[in-house]
Amino acid sequence: ISPHFDAGFLTILSQDNGCHSLQVLTHSDSNNNTDESEDRWVTVQPLPGALTINTGDMAMIWSNGIFRAPLHRVLTHPTTRRYSAPFFY
Repeated sequence: ISPHFDAGFLTILSQDNGCHSLQVLTHSDSNNNTDESEDRWVTVQPLPGALTINTGDMAMIWSNGIFRAPLHRVLTHPTTRRYSAPFFY
């Protein structure tokens, strides 16, 4: 799935522990006193029995930017099937 923001308030996701394909874009910190100022994609490692929660555009708007909607994507794997159960609120 191409990089996108979720439009709703929250997305609750039960991830497949056998396939780590959800990635979020991290934002560089201009105050970290290093030469690394690039954003990068980080794979979300699912924890057994845990849920992954994404805030969406609606949460960002209602909170005046306190809660940010993360830019994320889902990668495919040529031989591994991915199962997830999202709930959009």
